Amino acid sequence: MKTARAKFGLALYLSAFFFLSSFAAPIYAQPSASAGFDEPVITGMAPDPSVCRVGDDYYLVTSTFEYFPGVPVYHSKDLIHWRLIGHALTRPSQLPLVRLTRNGGIWAPTIRYHDGVFYMVTTLKTEGHGNFFVFTKDPTGEWSDPIELDQGGIDPSLFFDDDGKVYLTTGGGDCAARICQSEVDLKSGKRLSEIKPLWNGTGGSSPEGPHLYKIKGYYYLMIAEGGTEYAHSETIARSRSPWGPFEPDSRNPILTHRNFKASPIQGAGHADLIQAHDGSWWAVFLAFRPASRMAHHLGRETFLAPVTWSEDGWPIVNGNGTITLRMDVKTLPQHLWPETSTPDEFSQSGLNVSWNFVRNLEPSRWSLTERPGWLRLKGSSATLDDAEAAPVFVGRRQQYFDSEVATQIDFQPRREGEEAGLALRMNDRHHYEFGIRLGANGREVYLRYDIGGIRTVAANKSISAGLVRLRIRSYPEIYRFSYAVGDEIFQDFGGVETRYLASEVADGFNGVFIGMFATGRGRDSSIPADFDYFESKQVSGQLLEAAIVKEQATLPPGYTVFSVETAERGLIKNYPFVTRLSNDLPPGVIAKPGIVYQRYGAREMHLDLFQPLGRGPFPAVILVHGGAWITGNHAMENPFAMELARRGYVAATVEYRLSNEAKYPAAIHDLKSSIRWLRANAVRYNIDPNRVAAVGASAGGHLVALLGATNGMANFEGDGDNARVSSVAQSVVDIDGPVTFIDPGNVEKEIKGPYDTNTRFIGGTFKEKPDAWREASPITHVNRQSAPVLFINSSSYRPFQQREEMRNKLNALGIVSEIVVIPDTPHPFWLFHPWFDSTVQYVDEFLRRTLQNRER
Repeated sequence: MKTARAKFGLALYLSAFFFLSSFAAPIYAQPSASAGFDEPVITGMAPDPSVCRVGDDYYLVTSTFEYFPGVPVYHSKDLIHWRLIGHALTRPSQLPLVRLTRNGGIWAPTIRYHDGVFYMVTTLKTEGHGNFFVFTKDPTGEWSDPIELDQGGIDPSLFFDDDGKVYLTTGGGDCAARICQSEVDLKSGKRLSEIKPLWNGTGGSSPEGPHLYKIKGYYYLMIAEGGTEYAHSETIARSRSPWGPFEPDSRNPILTHRNFKASPIQGAGHADLIQAHDGSWWAVFLAFRPASRMAHHLGRETFLAPVTWSEDGWPIVNGNGTITLRMDVKTLPQHLWPETSTPDEFSQSGLNVSWNFVRNLEPSRWSLTERPGWLRLKGSSATLDDAEAAPVFVGRRQQYFDSEVATQIDFQPRREGEEAGLALRMNDRHHYEFGIRLGANGREVYLRYDIGGIRTVAANKSISAGLVRLRIRSYPEIYRFSYAVGDEIFQDFGGVETRYLASEVADGFNGVFIGMFATGRGRDSSIPADFDYFESKQVSGQLLEAAIVKEQATLPPGYTVFSVETAERGLIKNYPFVTRLSNDLPPGVIAKPGIVYQRYGAREMHLDLFQPLGRGPFPAVILVHGGAWITGNHAMENPFAMELARRGYVAATVEYRLSNEAKYPAAIHDLKSSIRWLRANAVRYNIDPNRVAAVGASAGGHLVALLGATNGMANFEGDGDNARVSSVAQSVVDIDGPVTFIDPGNVEKEIKGPYDTNTRFIGGTFKEKPDAWREASPITHVNRQSAPVLFINSSSYRPFQQREEMRNKLNALGIVSEIVVIPDTPHPFWLFHPWFDSTVQYVDEFLRRTLQNRER
């Protein structure tokens, strides 16, 4: 159902396919500033940039390879903020993307302006085609039909000389050098001279991307070398004649990051020079940003750097030939474009200018009019695996590492093979599909990975009838998928690494495109897929990630923040099927976050409380997070608390003081205080004060074991509030937490390092504080008042023997204590599916048995 959201106001409707509206879409919006800017200036796949100037307006084009329409045209007033105003190749007659070789299509365009006319020259890397150019007087409108050029090679560039001659310069192309040139007639595209060799470069591989300039009497020939990978670079030479001989700059390369491996920017090269309207000089060029070691998936992007000139007349890029993500340099007066609103609700007469097809999709395969306000896709026999046929896919560049994409789809498949949904596409052999299909038990949502020759349905789940919302959350190294039927909450459906869509793995020049698809897998689909909207947004700053970065700075060397995000990144390589728990509040549960349960002067201690609807009173349980007593946040256990609340518990995730703030016994004092607070507020929150329990994991497991073992011991109460109220826990669940610090192996491990978590928690080594080490060990305090304990163990090595000894001591006193092991589990298993359901079931069953008829 539509809501009153702002719409994308841009339309591209190829003639017989789209028409082009007069509006434009901003590609990258930055806050206005008097100086400096952030790289890249165009995010997402925007390789091989070329730029020209008309007065104080700047126009830039990039490569598009197998995507249609071809050659996006961007406009800027300051070289920093660019908006997409259209494409140079919008008709299949201009761009027949057929019989493509791998990585075929449009390579390395150049844009130039001369005598009131814009020219765009490029290579169509496909069977029977080569170099050509198109022209227009209005870059936002239609461009001419192609004029073929009588010179081979790749990466063509045009240069208009003062005497009226026009030169075509290419990488390779029927001459004895790696860079070739001829004089051409732009009316016919015919050569007016022989193709002559110019330069072989400085010895780097793959000399290409040439541009010729005339500056102060010299002809400068600038080229890329090293291949468009990690050894990429830009070199330059000059001559008094456009035909050479060319003298190389002794400072070459003038731009490269090949020896700057620590930089988050790699592969810098393939540049174009421009003199701004204020007289300053600049270079636009491509580079890429690896998300992990040797893996970039956003593609090669467009970067910008200032250029100065040496006393002997050579260009110097940003002082030393390298750049940074933040460029603190003097800029042109910055001009921001109005933000384009999101989501796209498909209410315009044509597709937004940002949308693209793979190759030449038949116009009958999509419609914005058959169901107004929806994008209808009609699946064909082609799939995203096809290397020649055009799949029914409407996509746009993934522009940000941290982003969220969502859509709502109306699709009721009738027969096997009919599928539709969202896809992340690098190429035909590397993509992820997240969609709806007909399964063995009816309609289902599925997640398929296509990685080279490996094609696997990683997950599938039957779903009920109704509209389905699909959501993809991207992180630098991981994609996460979730879905919701109707108005239900989103359910996490798994994750996969981004690196399998990286150029280093997938082999190719593209970046990831994300969009909507439909297919009949071998035949036309009998029913269309209708998409209500498409929302793509940058998740600015990633608040939780920012908090992780902030916390990391407070930790000792070698320690890592413990969070859902960091735990997931540690698991995903060995357990790619894991899925996060939902943070959406389930029906029948009330959330009351940020309650202050204790104050120590100005320091406030908080808990998040989740309360079931109903008459009650309900048993209560506190949940205590892990993190080696030095890191972690109580909110990471909120999904666990919400599920317990759904099952009929008042559940509270509790903040406690970490060892960086206060040493032992501060943390146990906090937990005792939180139990007293729950009982003191039992009437207000519908709590049964005779049924209060504690569940903790890892370091939190240790703390709740200590909490239960020390029931009624006054020396553990601390000086918190509600001193007259009982802090007794009637039942405890320790998930993978230690119960003693003083076994010889633990002491020896602490001495050897590298981690000294016990020492930091207690405030001294075992040698310095042996009594405190014993006192902080739950097993030390087992007595007849101790609470029943369930130990839930991972199958990875943890201190099993400690728990067995404590269980046996409790059992000897007639106190219930049990141990269960969750099979095939790493340590933070309780934070993720598929292990969470069994974990919470064990917890629920144990609490129900042990909380009956127990008094505080």
